[in-house]
Amino acid sequence: MNSRRNFVKNATLATAGISLVPNLSFGVLPSKNIQRLKRSFIGVGLSGTSHLNNALQKNDIEINIY
Repeated sequence: MNSRRNFVKNATLATAGISLVPNLSFGVLPSKNIQRLKRSFIGVGLSGTSHLNNALQKNDIEINIY
């Protein structure tokens, strides 16, 4: 039973550590250079309009509409 408790304790500590410092754990260095995702929408219909509205709310996405 002691090894299960140690496992749960270690897993909880590791998860808490990753959630507190996600940029360092995933190798992302803080910088002012923001990369933008380029998206193109062709003939947006009913469901495409919803996707377009979601993309317009993000500031790191560049949108081209054809």
